[in-house]
Amino acid sequence: MSKKNRLNGLPNTLIQKYFSTLNHYKVGYMADWIWIGLKSKDVTTVTIDFLNDLVNPSILEESPIFVYTPDLRMTIVSKLKSEGFDIDNFIEGSFSITHMETVDEDELLNVVCTLVDHSGFTYQSKTYTEFVYTKNIKLSDA
Repeated sequence: MSKKNRLNGLPNTLIQKYFSTLNHYKVGYMADWIWIGLKSKDVTTVTIDFLNDLVNPSILEESPIFVYTPDLRMTIVSKLKSEGFDIDNFIEGSFSITHMETVDEDELLNVVCTLVDHSGFTYQSKTYTEFVYTKNIKLSDA
C-alpha cells in the first residue's frame, strides 16, 4: 500500500522546478512574468492552479505563466507512479504567490504550493522566496 508521507516533498519540488532559471520564456523567468502582471494590475496576490491552467484573479491570463505547467503535471504523474499511487490522485494543485515589500531594491515573491488528494489530505510546501530578475519587461513582450 502506498504511503502518503512519501509525497510530502512534492510541493517543494514543484516550486523549485517551476521557478528554476531553466524556465525562461522569451525575455523573462516565471517570477518575472508573475511580478510584472501583479505590478501592472496593482494587485499583490495571485493563485495559479497548475492542474487546470487557471489563475485567480485572472490578471495574468495574457502572460506566459502556463508555458511550463505541463512539465509540473508530468513531474506529479512520475512521482505518483513511482510511489504506487493513481496518476489522478490530486484534485487540486496550486501556487499561492504574494508580492513582498521591496527589500534593498530587490523585488521578491513569496510562494506556497498546495496539493489536495482525493481523500481531502493537503500537502503544503514551505514558503519560498523567489527573486525577480528582469524588471523591465512588459506583458506585451510575451
